[in-house]
Amino acid sequence: MSYSKETFNQLLMMAVKNGVSDIHLRTGEKPFFRVKGNLKAIKAAPITEEDMLLFCKIMIKEKEVLERIDIITGTLGKALGGAMGGYTTGKKEIIELLRQRSRPYLFSNSLAPALV
Repeated sequence: MSYSKETFNQLLMMAVKNGVSDIHLRTGEKPFFRVKGNLKAIKAAPITEEDMLLFCKIMIKEKEVLERIDIITGTLGKALGGAMGGYTTGKKEIIELLRQRSRPYLFSNSLAPALV
């Protein structure tokens, strides 16, 4: 089964209806919902690369949205299999301010000792 804009919107509506805090999407796997701290697989087809590209196009309309984003941040803890830090990107002035004033609050995990 291939996902469409309609099925993606149904997935989002199901998440809202069930009080989901996070939606986890990874190519080659079924979507997961985080409900009350626990990940639960959704009865759906695995996500293909084409599906993921479609989801990204639906969520981010390049010209309309990217111009209004000041900061993009994320963690790499789950992506790299453990506590592996994160990233923040944005205008140089904003990043410098965050480094000076909010470093302890940026990420929930830090770099592993071997990476420091």
